[in-house]
Amino acid sequence: MKKLPEVNVSFEELYRMLLGPIKSKLLLAGIELGVFNQLSEPRSAEAVAKTLSTHPVNTRLFLDGLAASDLVVKKNGLFQNTPVTQTFLVEGSPTFLFKSVRSRTLDTDWGPMDLDIGRK
Repeated sequence: MKKLPEVNVSFEELYRMLLGPIKSKLLLAGIELGVFNQLSEPRSAEAVAKTLSTHPVNTRLFLDGLAASDLVVKKNGLFQNTPVTQTFLVEGSPTFLFKSVRSRTLDTDWGPMDLDIGRK
């Protein structure tokens, strides 16, 4: 097996750039589906799936992605908004930014939203 050369620089910045589009799609899909509206209080993936009429396993995977992106918190199998998502991404909040976020990102030529968590 060939030994890799020693590297004295970090790949972290490139890695963050690679993850950027994925995190953006997770955020936008969460807004479009109304996921953040469901997570003002801790809820299970199954409860969110039932409310949104989505596939339970796909919903759990999606919520895990939001948690990995620091958009929601997962504790003891329950998901809840972070202070930032609660403040800016819950409809009805006086600080709700959906229209601003939508106009700045969804109207770009980034391609279609292709995250599908299985709407029934």
